[in-house]
Amino acid sequence: MQNEISKDLANKKFYDFYMFFGDPFLVDFYTNEVSKAIDSSGESTSKIYFDEYDFAYCKNRLLESSLFSPKNLVLIKTEKVIPKKELDELCAAANSNPDSFLIISCYGDGDFKTMQTNVKKLKNSSTHRFYTPNEYEALAILRKLATQAKLECAPDSLGFLLNFHRNDLSLCATDIEKLAILNEKITPQIIKNHCFSLTSVAFDDFFHALMMKQNISNDLASIVQSADNLIFWISQLQNNLQQVIMINAHIKLTGNADISEIIGFKPPPKIANQKMQIATKNKTSSLIAVLNYLQEVELDLKSSKIDDKEGYFYSSVSKISVFL
Repeated sequence: MQNEISKDLANKKFYDFYMFFGDPFLVDFYTNEVSKAIDSSGESTSKIYFDEYDFAYCKNRLLESSLFSPKNLVLIKTEKVIPKKELDELCAAANSNPDSFLIISCYGDGDFKTMQTNVKKLKNSSTHRFYTPNEYEALAILRKLATQAKLECAPDSLGFLLNFHRNDLSLCATDIEKLAILNEKITPQIIKNHCFSLTSVAFDDFFHALMMKQNISNDLASIVQSADNLIFWISQLQNNLQQVIMINAHIKLTGNADISEIIGFKPPPKIANQKMQIATKNKTSSLIAVLNYLQEVELDLKSSKIDDKEGYFYSSVSKISVFL
């Protein structure tokens, strides 16, 4: 989905109407990418944010032509579903004026899937629901942000930054802006010196210690005490375990140990070595058993039947060693 937008922009293919919803960082990122491609100066963009939305104003603005630019862009950010009748008329206004473009960026938990269904039926429209990006997609976005910030990075730096912030692209983007001020080549050590992680526990080291049956009690206590999103930790454990299972299976089938070929991107050497060690030291059946167990733990944490979620997380993760 994200590649499709990038290809269209590279080919200067534009739609009269865009709708974005889902992962808030990606909604912001692609809203900015599309709006800059349409109106690079921003001088011909009318920005209507949240409670400022006024249907009549937006429609009239789309029907007008800009006095200062061949492009006329209306950008609406909203937490509310726009009624179908208004949506139809706004898109029709954009369709009728060759100079006009409309972007609606949706945030929050509104019923935007229904809105998306309506949008797909409209002429010359492009609608995208964004899901949390995988590591390959996230690194591609960070490389683009680093290029835009004119930030020179050592080969492993962006991967290190992504893991440092546990795949939180918002924190990574903020730090890229901050690191650009240094005006020097960025290395993992510079990131350690100048950036602040929300937790004292490094995920990759924790994952390695967990899967190699090392003592993790202090790290577990730190994760619980730091009020971290426990479901996020379980989700990350599952994602990384799936990669390890892929590595394990690929090595058995081909004897090839090139991790970048297996998972689609090149992680920092330390992380690659850790994942390789986990994949080769554990049986496939044991890794699959842990993955199935983590899926059950995630379902339990998301349900209302667990009162002490912190205690349940601590005890559940501690039990993983019995599968290995």
